[in-house]
Amino acid sequence: MRLAGVESPQLDAQLLLAQALGADRSALLSRLPEPVPAEAEHIYHGLLRRRLDREPLAYISGVREFYGRTFEVTPDVLIPRPETELLVERALSEEAGAHAVAVDVGTGSGCIAITLALEAPGWEVYATDTSESALTLARSNARRHGVESRVSFLLGSLLEPVPRRADLVLANLPYVPSHDIEELQPEVRVWEPRAALDGGEDGLDLVRALLAQLPERTTPEGVCLLEIDPRQFPALEQATARLLPGWRFARWQDLSGRDRVAELRRRFTSSS
Repeated sequence: MRLAGVESPQLDAQLLLAQALGADRSALLSRLPEPVPAEAEHIYHGLLRRRLDREPLAYISGVREFYGRTFEVTPDVLIPRPETELLVERALSEEAGAHAVAVDVGTGSGCIAITLALEAPGWEVYATDTSESALTLARSNARRHGVESRVSFLLGSLLEPVPRRADLVLANLPYVPSHDIEELQPEVRVWEPRAALDGGEDGLDLVRALLAQLPERTTPEGVCLLEIDPRQFPALEQATARLLPGWRFARWQDLSGRDRVAELRRRFTSSS
């Protein structure tokens, strides 16, 4: 796999073999001296061929971890990334009240909305997407985690289908500039849905559209949390000043120390 450009060939091979055996990686390592059954070996070679084609492991296994839980993923949705957990952490740190209205815009697999419903059971959670196939998967994940009655999945653009003003808006919208997509790794460029990646000329087309909706669709003390590329913060701050005069702008860093989440706050309290 190294010759095919796979970054972690040994780990990926172990994970694929564990999947073929129906075991986890730790169980596999304890069984390494044992011969691999013929049926499992056949399955393993099929999985290996898919990985050599640079299909992401998450699509091969059909699952991805997010915030300590397992979510089903398919090529209909973007694969959840660890840095996106920062959106959830920032939302949960807000003093939004026991019955806040939270909206996950562009929900994809539903991992953000479902995690909010699980971590803040009193919140009223909405999740929107323009892809019906993504919403079908998100609803399946909600059933998997027992919150299908507590998350409202809505088909539509950004905040348009949400019937309530939001206290919290979270969004991991497409933010890759169109001209940068061909430079991405094959796992992303070839396999992940372009609609979930392509943010237009500078990557902020949908983000600016969302900003324009916020004044009419958030509560007086509403907060919007956006995941973007670290290089896009100056442009986003300028767009915020133009589209949302009077709103406060803050940055939050991911685990690598890079600006990752923008916080747009309608009104700051004295303790903020």
